[in-house]
Amino acid sequence: MSNEKINQLSSYYSGKMTKEAMFYFKERLLSVPDDKFTQFAQFKMKSPALYTLISLMFGIVGIDCFLTGRVGRGVFKLLTVGGFYILWIWDVFTIGREVKQINESTVADYLDFLGH
Repeated sequence: MSNEKINQLSSYYSGKMTKEAMFYFKERLLSVPDDKFTQFAQFKMKSPALYTLISLMFGIVGIDCFLTGRVGRGVFKLLTVGGFYILWIWDVFTIGREVKQINESTVADYLDFLGH
């Protein structure tokens, strides 16, 4: 993939992945053919800011956990009023990092699927 297209993707992905992961993926994207650019451009990434807002507003009942795939923790938060408020506060501060990790693993899995 050309550097121009990689820069477009990295500007789109900025804030949705860590800087270390962006550097790693830029190197891996160099070996991806140009015809795969549209697939990467249409790739839906989760917004850490949106999930932080969801966690702040609805995390007390575990909605943030259900959306990130942690169903057991979500049920626990639902039954214990946000884990007695402790887990709710914890998740408000940590969900952004978790969403970035989810985004990174999704992109890594897709690159592995392509064989790059």
